[in-house]
Amino acid sequence: MSRNSILALLALLMVTPALAQDVQVRKLDRALPVKIVPQVQELQAVPNDFAEKIMTIEEAKAQIAKLRAERRELNAKLAEAANTIQQMTVKGGSLVHAYCASDEISRNTAGAEENCGAAGYACAEVSGLCKNSCTIGPDCAAGFTCDVGKCVNSNKYADPS
Repeated sequence: MSRNSILALLALLMVTPALAQDVQVRKLDRALPVKIVPQVQELQAVPNDFAEKIMTIEEAKAQIAKLRAERRELNAKLAEAANTIQQMTVKGGSLVHAYCASDEISRNTAGAEENCGAAGYACAEVSGLCKNSCTIGPDCAAGFTCDVGKCVNSNKYADPS
């Protein structure tokens, strides 16, 4: 930059604040209207859903008492359900039930399992327990045949040839 450019820039920087102070503010011919709103009127301007009473303290206390009673009932039901589950799943529980996990596996709700097929019998669908006698072939596990009320290995009857 040339020396003249620098001097012009410096002069401009010094003159600008002086010009800004010399600007006159124009006065208004009339006063601007100012609306003063009391606080009470401000509350009325709030939408009705916020300004309306929700409930009295007595109503709130009654609601709290009702909710506490409901919570006590639900806790009692929960304790009863937990006890039922305990009786269904603990070994020797009064509500342990057997079911057939497969044609040859008997299982109970406590998790115990018995392989009925190992003894040659099928699982009884009605009781969920292993059968211990047979009257027809399906009472026996795969590879076993009903012979005079007992399931015997089918290989016993296989043709030796």
